[in-house]
Amino acid sequence: MIDYDCKHLAELRESKGLNIDDSLSHRMALSTQHIIALEKNDINFYRSETLFISSLKKYIELLGERPSELIRNLDDLEKKINIKRVKQPNTKKNWLQKFSEDWLI
Repeated sequence: MIDYDCKHLAELRESKGLNIDDSLSHRMALSTQHIIALEKNDINFYRSETLFISSLKKYIELLGERPSELIRNLDDLEKKINIKRVKQPNTKKNWLQKFSEDWLI
């Protein structure tokens, strides 16, 4: 069970003046039904618990909040479904990489 106040999500969205219909569903890359399911804690609408949790975290961040503050058992859920936080690779290139790309064929 995912422990969060789903009614608070709808209140938060409404306080920011956001509609589920067009812009929000487009920014989330989800259908309006998926967003409604998040606000109703309807995990059965999603194909998997992992997808539900990932979408919920993204939605909370889009509303300007921290998922760890709104989802009370987030750490336990991530351990249960084995979600690992991945460090983003460093995209900066050192001088040798730049030189080899520019001058070597």
